[in-house]
Amino acid sequence: MKEQKGRFINDGDYRQEKGYTPDDPEKARLVLKLGELITDRMDAKLLKNMTYDDPEYWALDHVLTKDEVKFMLSFKKTRVNYRIEQLAQMNHMSVEDAQKTVDHMVWLGLVEFNRENPEGVKQYDMPIFVPGSAEFMMMQDPLTEEHPELATFFNLMTQMPLEPLTPMVPQGGAGVGMHVIPVETAIESNPESISLERISHWLDKYDGKISVGQCTCRKQQRMRGEGDGEIEGEFCVGVGDLAEFCVERHTGRYITKEEAMEIFRRAERHGFVHQITNIDGEDKIVGICNCAP
Repeated sequence: MKEQKGRFINDGDYRQEKGYTPDDPEKARLVLKLGELITDRMDAKLLKNMTYDDPEYWALDHVLTKDEVKFMLSFKKTRVNYRIEQLAQMNHMSVEDAQKTVDHMVWLGLVEFNRENPEGVKQYDMPIFVPGSAEFMMMQDPLTEEHPELATFFNLMTQMPLEPLTPMVPQGGAGVGMHVIPVETAIESNPESISLERISHWLDKYDGKISVGQCTCRKQQRMRGEGDGEIEGEFCVGVGDLAEFCVERHTGRYITKEEAMEIFRRAERHGFVHQITNIDGEDKIVGICNCAP
């Protein structure tokens, strides 16, 4: 396949070389379809007007083979769970071959797993880009070393989907994306605080299944030449199934509840802000971030 070239500029933009045409038109068509399926940019999803210049296209094209694109398209929708036997049947593969493909997609970050079923067995889904696979790809150092453009991809996927909506989001975020929770010391002086607002509540809830890994936001900033990298390090805490996911793909390590609390105390000493993902409702989170002011 022809080498795909691009250019980086300081504002984080990235484009294929001018006049770029794909060597494999069939793969290009499938990649566009997959990008439109995963993205939550409503214009691209509804109008199906994605082009070779769009980050969803070139990021997926760079990291996936044509057969892998076809496999990913079998998910049909984002965040729908399938067991490995179902994926094997849907793709006319043996369970063993399907598992090999899924394991590689998990390593890449384009497929995640959970155990939210009565038997507690692994089931797999295709996440959206943010929060989701754009971050998971950034976690994987060998992948970003080979494809540094993924830093720009992650940066764009944090901005582009919400750009048309942010003027309409009320103060507090209304549950969109991330939810800022007060630091523990601040909550203790507030008699109206509730248990769901406390970091310790989540650590107790997920005790025994807590991990920590590098901060992907800080990593992409450093790769793109923003900031000095001084605060880059292990600040992203995964809980529950995400903790297992991160450890299994070697992008995190298990820690105790006490070790997690020390990370949060250290973050507070730096003035960082705790945030939780809440895309599945108030009774479930997948991680706790410690974001720079």
